[in-house]
Amino acid sequence: MINRIPWRFRAWGIALAFWLGAIDASMATHIIGGEIYYECQGNDIYKIYLKVYRDCYNGVPYFDNPALLNIFDANNNLIKTINMPLNQGSVHQLQTEVSNPCVNPPTAVCVEAAEYVITETLPPIPGGYQLAYQRCCRNQTISNLVGPGQTGATYYTAILDTGVVVCNSAPHFNEYPPVFVCKDEVLEFDHSATDPDGDSLVYELCIPYDGASYTDPFGNNPINPPPYKNVTFSSPYSLQDPMGGTPLTIDPVTGFLTGIPGKLGQFVVGICVKEYRDGVLIGINKRDFQFNVMYCEPNVSVSIPENVTQCGDQRVYFNNTSKGAFSYFWDFGDLTSDSDTSEDVSPHYDYPGPGDYQVQLIVNKGETCSDTATATISIFPAVHANFGFNLPCLSYASVFSDSSWIFGNEPIQTWSWTFGDGTTSDQPDPVHTYENDGVYPVLLEVVSKDGCRSLVRKTMYVYPDPDPEFMPSVATGCIPLSVGFLPTDSLDPLASYYWDFGDGEQSTDRFPSHVYTDPGSYDISLKMVTRQGCTDSLKKKALLKIYPVPEAKYTVDTYEQDIMHPEFSFTDQSFNAIEWYWAFGDGDSSEVTNPIHVYNDTGWFDVSLMVEDARGCRDTTWDKVYIEPVVSFYVPNVFTPNDDGKNDVFHVYGEYIKEFHMLIFDRWGNVIFETNNMNQGWEAGEGVPEDVYVYKIDYVDALGVQKYRVGSVTLVR
Repeated sequence: MINRIPWRFRAWGIALAFWLGAIDASMATHIIGGEIYYECQGNDIYKIYLKVYRDCYNGVPYFDNPALLNIFDANNNLIKTINMPLNQGSVHQLQTEVSNPCVNPPTAVCVEAAEYVITETLPPIPGGYQLAYQRCCRNQTISNLVGPGQTGATYYTAILDTGVVVCNSAPHFNEYPPVFVCKDEVLEFDHSATDPDGDSLVYELCIPYDGASYTDPFGNNPINPPPYKNVTFSSPYSLQDPMGGTPLTIDPVTGFLTGIPGKLGQFVVGICVKEYRDGVLIGINKRDFQFNVMYCEPNVSVSIPENVTQCGDQRVYFNNTSKGAFSYFWDFGDLTSDSDTSEDVSPHYDYPGPGDYQVQLIVNKGETCSDTATATISIFPAVHANFGFNLPCLSYASVFSDSSWIFGNEPIQTWSWTFGDGTTSDQPDPVHTYENDGVYPVLLEVVSKDGCRSLVRKTMYVYPDPDPEFMPSVATGCIPLSVGFLPTDSLDPLASYYWDFGDGEQSTDRFPSHVYTDPGSYDISLKMVTRQGCTDSLKKKALLKIYPVPEAKYTVDTYEQDIMHPEFSFTDQSFNAIEWYWAFGDGDSSEVTNPIHVYNDTGWFDVSLMVEDARGCRDTTWDKVYIEPVVSFYVPNVFTPNDDGKNDVFHVYGEYIKEFHMLIFDRWGNVIFETNNMNQGWEAGEGVPEDVYVYKIDYVDALGVQKYRVGSVTLVR
């Protein structure tokens, strides 16, 4: 809630004109307030003051001229009526200046004050004198009186018998109250009075007098004698609470008037000051006046949303619609941070988590015209709507499972389901049966205890039952026979398939392929399960006929020969074969039953035999034969590098060498020669002395075998 800094009134308040209906001048409404008091001049001479206030913007008529002051004795007998002429110099318009510099004063307002003054000799009489002035009527828009437009005013005072008090002067109020005050703002007004004789004064709220009438606004001239009746408050107003809101109170000692008006309108209030001398009541001055309570527009006003409620989103954007401001100071109320302030016009702030935060905005901080607003930021835990469901076939019920959650594990308060077929539910985990297959939008809205909502929409697919019809790629064949199976139901490409191939093997592929290794007749079955759990099965008996195959088998006279004798003789020993096909592994082949084959190279060779029976069934077997190379490797043990053209280079000789590496060491283990080329020898230049040298040779022979040779060679010059 926005809390504003109260504006305190001293002297004149904020004025605003209220509409008053224009009526006949003699019966017009115009009386706002007034009082009578007097001063003793000595020698039985009294100076009498009548102060009357009228609405001069809409009020009619003008001040009475003269005003008729009626003087009665103590027994209420009229002694005389005095004409109090209006001195035009005593009429003045009350200033609408506003003591609060932060408020724009109104313009459509006019309040005039008239002060009638007359000096009258009043010799002592038993009981003293009573003075009264009556006038009708008050504003008909007054809120706290019954029949305000037909209610007048009587201003009354009494001069005591001089035998009781000699030459007494009545107290008079120092200031007129603010004609207009602001709704919901603190009213503080010094309503004190001054007593010329220094008597003790006591203040209290009192009920104003009625007087005259709508039909006789001047009070019959002369007016009726005392006592005078009080005005009648309309409900719920009373002497104790004449304005609503925080009731008015007046300090009985200081006369300080306080309250907080809570309603717009016009309100008549009476204040009495009682005069005491030596503890004895010697006089009462009753003044009434009209408070006009209005909404006051400040020239600087702060305006932010009173309450901000967010669900889950911890970033709050503030909308500042303040007026008349040139600087801003925000305190975001985050007690976990020392940097939760901003001077931006409309900032945003990231709060640390759910909770209530008190935000304060001060506009024109530190200036005379400043305003403050506070607001409550309530960040509630985020609500996340979610649910799961089974996807049924048409004949099965759909089971919905709520999986919504709230930060902090708070419970969900309500669920609202819409199933997309015109039906609803408020259960957390409802069960629903659809009448037709198809696509249905399912909505779930969940609400937390804080009123936070979350809505999730999911698409519900309701499928018909599957059709497990299928076809094999081939119905007959020889072992091993690979058969592919094709389901014909294309409604659900993501359905599950459970195949039984009739030989103890199964598959869950949609398009499986299975190899049969035993001859026979096979029953094939398919169980099909859609994503919705819909199931159907089909079994086809004796769907496949699988035949045996011939047995391929052969022998060879030997499995290993050297390159000098590369001939092999193969003998067929197959069963039920009528066709033969040999592949010797070197690119050559033969269809002879028992072939002889000669190889041209060394190494291992795969020899395969494929045979075929009368049904076209085939079998294949294979084996390896090996042609060994004749490998030679020679290392001399002496050489003579003397440039005679004979044995000048230490050279290694060999055939079928695939890899080669040689190191030569002197007697101290230093490498003095190295080569990876078997055709490169060690020439041992002139600087190499006669000696015995060590060689180390690594090589890979034609069979791919890694071999090592370590020895010595003697160098002779």
